[in-house]
Amino acid sequence: MADIKIKDDGRIGFGVYHLDPRWTSFEEFNWFVDKGYFNTYILNFDGGGGTTLSAAKKVQAAGGKAWLGSGDKGIYFSRKESLSEYMQRIDKTISIYKEKELWDDTFLGFSFDEPLLKKYHTNEDLLAMTKALYEEYGKRIFSVFSAYEVIGRKGNWDDPEGTLILEDFATEYLTDIGYDSYGFDFRVPSTERMQKKFKEMSETNPEIYDAKSYYKFYFDTLKNKVVNKDAKIWTFPCLYTTNTWAGIKSDEDYCIAHLNGLTDFLFEQENIGGVMGYGFKSWSEDNRALDFNLNRYNPDRWVRLEEVIYKTRERIENASAK
Repeated sequence: MADIKIKDDGRIGFGVYHLDPRWTSFEEFNWFVDKGYFNTYILNFDGGGGTTLSAAKKVQAAGGKAWLGSGDKGIYFSRKESLSEYMQRIDKTISIYKEKELWDDTFLGFSFDEPLLKKYHTNEDLLAMTKALYEEYGKRIFSVFSAYEVIGRKGNWDDPEGTLILEDFATEYLTDIGYDSYGFDFRVPSTERMQKKFKEMSETNPEIYDAKSYYKFYFDTLKNKVVNKDAKIWTFPCLYTTNTWAGIKSDEDYCIAHLNGLTDFLFEQENIGGVMGYGFKSWSEDNRALDFNLNRYNPDRWVRLEEVIYKTRERIENASAK
């Protein structure tokens, strides 16, 4: 087992996926940063281009921290290139951030989103990639996994030779881990359909009987897989409108309960990483996210969720200061 040592200032992170000028305008990105909702950002790997560079400067000026998100260019596929070719591409980007005095101070490390769901990325690729990145840069390596990867199945719809299940050996260099699932309602009493779903799950896993126990089961399963038992835990609350297992569309009340529930759950963990909500970018009218629900020009903006976000950041900052 590798002797993983990371620079850690004790800060607990709080952010939201896709709050990045690659997904929105700089004007909107700057406005949301200035609002002070979050202290941590995932900025998409773009080869060191001006978009991420400018965003990192904004985050640095605001006193925030950033992860370098993998995107399509930042993940390693052994079928497409050698590991040395991959690292050459990465280093070309990192050298730009170093030159601008952003890398050491602002970037926490590398972030990967459900890597094994990406076509042709294997457990072997995950290990080789994270090992090379850690040994070269000594930064944190953060990956969030889906249900398929945690206790999923072999095979992939697009890649029959691929593997969705996360294997223990591939996790050796992970310093931060998370699990994302957005359809389980924390509110009680649950809807009849939500209760039915919990009952169905309990037949296979008796320890699951409500939202908290559901997330605990999956997080425990993930933590048991991960070689580094000091890996920091991140939760991923639902902050957008989507269909849920409760048979209803998530709304402001649902998202408030989800944020509170998973923040409470996080603070019960031994190694606390942070909260990374999903998400900022609206992908359709059926899936409205914070770019719409907190938009300054939206007369129906979610002001109650906004207040809970501020309270969550305050809670996180207070805990970080201890």
